[in-house]
Amino acid sequence: MAFALFGASLMVCWEEVGRPAFHKLAVANFDAEKTMTVLDFGYRPTVIADLHQPDEKEISFFTPEYMTSYLICWPLLAACSMEVQHRGTSSTFIEEYIVPQLLLQWLRDEAFQIDGIRYFSMRVHQTAEAPRLAINYVFPVRTDSSSGHCGQLKKRFTLTPPIPWNILEGVDLKAPGTRRLNEPYLINSEVAAVYDDTVFGKLEPRFARLPKLRLS
Repeated sequence: MAFALFGASLMVCWEEVGRPAFHKLAVANFDAEKTMTVLDFGYRPTVIADLHQPDEKEISFFTPEYMTSYLICWPLLAACSMEVQHRGTSSTFIEEYIVPQLLLQWLRDEAFQIDGIRYFSMRVHQTAEAPRLAINYVFPVRTDSSSGHCGQLKKRFTLTPPIPWNILEGVDLKAPGTRRLNEPYLINSEVAAVYDDTVFGKLEPRFARLPKLRLS
């Protein structure tokens, strides 16, 4: 089944495509043209537990109803979070994708009025201190065609012109007033850095001043 896949951070996009060499990449920033409704599988249960502090100032959307619905959906969430065991093989059938594909097929029913899914990456370790860095979004196509992109998805998103990584890295686009987020980024199990200090964190603000266009 065809779909559009986006990452909430430049780093998670790089991880999802298998850490290719930077000089082989082109990057673009996408924006939704209107408010969209997504099925929220964006947090690992351990992250939910760390973020849920009922005795302190609660994050606004962690309501009792949200927590209850997350627990109810846990079997489905777990079934959609199976790590692929044999990446890079020539097989066209990947059993770990059976349930996620069925869920995307279900979302195509317009009666549910759900545009897509937000889910945590299986390639990046998610932490409560910086959950955004490991979040992906997927939107199923709404129209079938023999070529080109889905007409409905094209109307819902705008994007910056794709720019080769090495050009974006070498040009200062002067994004003003960029707020430092100080999100911790785990390079591996023993080494951590501030995401804004990584090449990913430095490049993300450079999209801020670029004009966004519709897919033709």
